[in-house]
Amino acid sequence: MDVKEKQLELLKAGDRETLKQIYLSHKKGFRLFAKRYTSDDDLIDNAYQDAIIVLAENAQKGKIQTLNSSIGTYLYSVGKFILFKSLKKNHLTSELTEEVKEELISESFEEETKDEMILRLRQKLENLGPKCREILRLFYYQAKSLDEICQIMGYDSKEVLKSTKSRCLKSLKDTLNQT
Repeated sequence: MDVKEKQLELLKAGDRETLKQIYLSHKKGFRLFAKRYTSDDDLIDNAYQDAIIVLAENAQKGKIQTLNSSIGTYLYSVGKFILFKSLKKNHLTSELTEEVKEELISESFEEETKDEMILRLRQKLENLGPKCREILRLFYYQAKSLDEICQIMGYDSKEVLKSTKSRCLKSLKDTLNQT
């Protein structure tokens, strides 16, 4: 068990010393990181403290089973989100540098683009026939196996279902590529 995993296990158990150690070891780095977004020390400290609370609560509630990154990266990510939320809430976005504003706009544009793509996909899915819609819904949204879909939809052959699913998917891709 590496240090990160050990710390996570101790956090899950509610160990205050581990939380204090994490708090102290990442505070300076977070403050330097957050300075590129705002010069308001109180806002930075509040965001960091809130990020520490989120880390502790999520660990104790079992929302964090494993971390793909370091605990520091987790704190920076949560803290950055909290900081941006505070800046936006307090209308302090004029304080942000042009580079950071572009980063925020880019992130929101990417999110909007994803939402638009999902909406477009749903609309095109609705234009498919009911059988195709149901096959794709069961397979991709509900993660049903081909055998399960055969039973649900009354197909006698898994091969026929495979072929139908393939045609439905091709049809969906074709309609998505047309617009």
